[in-house]
Amino acid sequence: GLALTLAGATGIAVSIGVQVDSNIVYYERIKEEVRRGRAVKSAADGSFRAAFATIIWADLASLIGAGVLYQLTTGTVRGFALYLGITTLIDLAVSFFFMRPLVVLVARRLVNERPKRLGLTTFAEKASV
Repeated sequence: GLALTLAGATGIAVSIGVQVDSNIVYYERIKEEVRRGRAVKSAADGSFRAAFATIIWADLASLIGAGVLYQLTTGTVRGFALYLGITTLIDLAVSFFFMRPLVVLVARRLVNERPKRLGLTTFAEKASV
């Protein structure tokens, strides 16, 4: 009896927003480290642990909300909660297994120690201005 309803699609859409938020948390952490003077490669490698801790707490809050909704409601709201919970778990897996390696690869290959490509100025560049 599992069907994707409008409420379930809404749960998926909300979780896409959660995934985007996870990416923003990681990218902003990298930007903070670059502003402090770290190299882009080093910032991309080192920022993930702190960013992932924040991502876990945010996803845990979504999972708790989804669990409470699933237990206390019926019908289409339960479908919303189910799909929100499933896609939040997928967000954790994507953040850990795909986002970090991809960001590190981009930092090493494409950015090539030019933080201006990320829209950043380093601490040394700010001091010289």
